[in-house]
Amino acid sequence: MVVTVEPGIYFNSALIGKARNDPGLSKYLQMEEIDRFRTFGGIRLEDDIVITSDGYENLTRVPRNVSDIENVMAGAAWDSTP
Repeated sequence: MVVTVEPGIYFNSALIGKARNDPGLSKYLQMEEIDRFRTFGGIRLEDDIVITSDGYENLTRVPRNVSDIENVMAGAAWDSTP
């Protein structure tokens, strides 16, 4: 079986505005930090995982740390071999 794991964070202005004005939700928000990233939009890190009889294998081969990601975004080659 193959599953996709898709953790992510998205900054939706309409929903943030509602949460900011809701005392039950706003107590969980750090608006200074949210406002720093609000115009960014969001990011999703997606992995395709094969479930095997004795564990799993992650099929996704992408850069994971900041310097590797920035290098690839700047045009550097990425070795995607496991």
